[in-house]
Amino acid sequence: MGFRLVALTPTIGASPGESVVGRVEIFNDATIDAIYTISVVGLAHEALNEVAEPPPLRVPVPAGTSVTADVVVVVPRSLGIGQHAAAFEATSNRPNDRAALTPFTVSIQSVARVELVPQPSTIRARRKAKFHLDVTNNEALPVEIALSGEAPDVAVSFTPSAMSLLPGQRVVARGDVKGPRHWSGERT
Repeated sequence: MGFRLVALTPTIGASPGESVVGRVEIFNDATIDAIYTISVVGLAHEALNEVAEPPPLRVPVPAGTSVTADVVVVVPRSLGIGQHAAAFEATSNRPNDRAALTPFTVSIQSVARVELVPQPSTIRARRKAKFHLDVTNNEALPVEIALSGEAPDVAVSFTPSAMSLLPGQRVVARGDVKGPRHWSGERT
């Protein structure tokens, strides 16, 4: 009698401070229904400016069946680049069941050697402007990039706004800049 917990996403790619989803499957091998409480262990949220961890997930599982559940994983802002071990922990509402752990890895990629070059380097216009952003991955591993930009009184958007780059790969994204309407005066 008892239950089993399996991580269906053994590696989760994330950025520090991001909330991502990990998927687990709970097998209720017992002859009675149970409610399982699933939480994330091993990721320390110590700093005051950390994102709060969500409450544990409660999942009912009928006897002799299995259920797949999505668990929110909040990645601490203090985690650095690399692979970080953590685990999903499940406890049962049945008093004789022991807690179950299943490990997973949080992978934080380095983007220190990803090169971003805007073409042209200075963008000037009255209200709207277009430019190209040359993105080159000089890292030894593949990286996933999400592009965004901000400036006072200016909206910046990219197409595509997210991309996966293999080592040495180069992609050109189109950027659009939109500022406030100027009736007179210099270009922005």
